[in-house]
Amino acid sequence: QSGVSKLSSGSIKRLGPAIGSLHASRGGGMDGAVEFVKHRWTRWHTLFAIILIAGLSFLHGKTHVELKRSRAGPCALQFKRYVPSEWEEYWLVNKKQIAPKICEVLKANDSASGVWIDSLAEAWNLDHPIDERVQQTFADASHVFSTYEYVDTCSGKQVNVPVEPLVGLLRHPWVVPGCRAAGRAAQIDIRHSSSSQLASIQQRMAAAARKGKAGKKDPGPPGQHIENKGHQLMLPMTPEQVQRYYPGRKYLFDLGTGTWKSGSLMWFHQWYGHRGIEFDEIWGWEMKVITPKGYWDQFLPKLTGAMHFYDVGVNTDPDDERNPFNIIRKIYRPGDFIAFKLDIDHEPTEQALMSQLDGFLSEVISEFFFEEHYFDKIMQPWFLHPDRTWTDTVQHFHDLRSSGLRLHYWP
Repeated sequence: QSGVSKLSSGSIKRLGPAIGSLHASRGGGMDGAVEFVKHRWTRWHTLFAIILIAGLSFLHGKTHVELKRSRAGPCALQFKRYVPSEWEEYWLVNKKQIAPKICEVLKANDSASGVWIDSLAEAWNLDHPIDERVQQTFADASHVFSTYEYVDTCSGKQVNVPVEPLVGLLRHPWVVPGCRAAGRAAQIDIRHSSSSQLASIQQRMAAAARKGKAGKKDPGPPGQHIENKGHQLMLPMTPEQVQRYYPGRKYLFDLGTGTWKSGSLMWFHQWYGHRGIEFDEIWGWEMKVITPKGYWDQFLPKLTGAMHFYDVGVNTDPDDERNPFNIIRKIYRPGDFIAFKLDIDHEPTEQALMSQLDGFLSEVISEFFFEEHYFDKIMQPWFLHPDRTWTDTVQHFHDLRSSGLRLHYWP
């Protein structure tokens, strides 16, 4: 503001003699004309200059305020704390004792698993978006669902956002044979099972339909639904809340995309679309050898222009611009929505990236999905022999959530 005022004052001081000279030259050098001009300048031009300076100062101050507001961004959710549910707290506190008997404890708490999955059925209903009625379902099940507590930066009010609990094998409670109560396999929603498994599922269901035994669910063979994603409570917000907190651009970072149909891209597109999130840009990495034609023939045409596809390994150098986290640092603006999935089945690369998470990334990444492999005899057929144990992962995920990262265990 002072800069504008000084410039304006200096300019006006320099204009005085010039105007006097101009009038003098037009009057043939008469002293009276010069004196008249000086007189008019000192009275009317000075008043005009004062008004002009005041106006410029007001506009500059107003612009300064508007710039500060734009830098701060729209209304946001400021992280306050993470509160594990009563059920999750039990698993966290007793994790060492539970570790040798995870399935036994999970089956003993099958009623809580039922509340968990039955409540999520409302969030996965494609016939209507998330509304206050659905949100109340999770509030009523607060003994099962954990909570992120935030403060609305505009209203100052507390906003509670529920999330699925970190219990059991950290994935869907009914997908592992021996960990589920009788009859639960038939209640698994196959829309969230791995797309690569759906063909065989649909073939069996079609055969059952021809025999008059059609059903909406399919138990499948052991481990059929191990990658089922239906246990995750992703972005449980109304369309109005999404627009309030995420009015900017929408980004998806998918590290380990597979192809459109067999991987995670189609699932994210469908279910975030249900939440009112249409991705403006997608960054995808897939090192598995896939022919360009095979990859792009499956891809959704309308998203082709939004896709940044890298058929190479993920760069984990913290100083390299190709590091996914550095791309986020470059493109993020307040009000943007960012979903980030990490599942490349290469533990050194995954852990290298996870070690680079900081306060900024935890704040600006709206939802983070990560499958961390751990050693457990139940999961050994899929995870083999990683160094990390189940108790390590339970504690790790709890710590990351407590830091403010909205984290889901990706299957």
